[in-house]
Amino acid sequence: ADVAIDNHTTALILGTVSTGRNFEARSGNGITDTAGVITVAGTGTFISDVDDKDIVLDSDNAITGALTFTTQGASNLSDVTFDNGSTAISLAAFTTEGDLTLKTDAAIALSGHTVNGDLSVTSAGAISQSAALTVTGTSSFTSTGSNNNITLSTDSNDLRGVVSASTVGSSGDITIDNGTTALILGTVTANGALSIRGGNGITDNGVITVTGTSLFHSDVTAKAITLDSNNAMAGAVSITHTGAADVAIDNHTTALILGTVTTGRNFEARSGNGITDTGVIT
Repeated sequence: ADVAIDNHTTALILGTVSTGRNFEARSGNGITDTAGVITVAGTGTFISDVDDKDIVLDSDNAITGALTFTTQGASNLSDVTFDNGSTAISLAAFTTEGDLTLKTDAAIALSGHTVNGDLSVTSAGAISQSAALTVTGTSSFTSTGSNNNITLSTDSNDLRGVVSASTVGSSGDITIDNGTTALILGTVTANGALSIRGGNGITDNGVITVTGTSLFHSDVTAKAITLDSNNAMAGAVSITHTGAADVAIDNHTTALILGTVTTGRNFEARSGNGITDTGVIT
């Protein structure tokens, strides 16, 4: 049976909660779980009715069904923090008016979320998505379990701030498609292959480290690709690019192996340990 709580204008502090189906909690002054673990067999819905009130559920919770978080406020100060312990996180579509921080020791399946703030996702399993992400601030995706992939391949993503990502192991691939939005890469560590697509230019302001191959693809003509940090891409680096815009890569002290490279205007490749090609450069 379902369980629903509305605490009106009083802060809601959840103790130990165990429900056999769906659970909904609503408050006008913030929701926390400092007193216990929340266990839900069905969906979990958490709603803040008042502007700039946080939802902080950072115990090792265990909510099995789709999660929805709703916060209010034009100033984007209503943050959501959620830890699902060792249970996989499945999310419904929702909008948060502030930062969204998600953590689990299992996998995370993102959906169609709008985050008016920063997004931070940490998973010991794979990180995937089923619908587009819109994030006005920075985005960080971290897989802490060996050989798990981060796959954000929906072609209508809109990640407007710096995007960072990391995997561990020997085959943790990272795939990011930012639709028609310019993609700013922060610190990216791919212990596997890296695939990056952007429709309005690709730049970096952090170091890109890749043990496998790397692909950078511009969906729109005449948009520059500039990767001029002290990068370390060990495998073949391929680029697909058209139109009147330049492409530049700096691989710092790591040997640069160029795969198939197609650029619409000027191309610059820099390395402190030699440059070779395994594909055709056009």
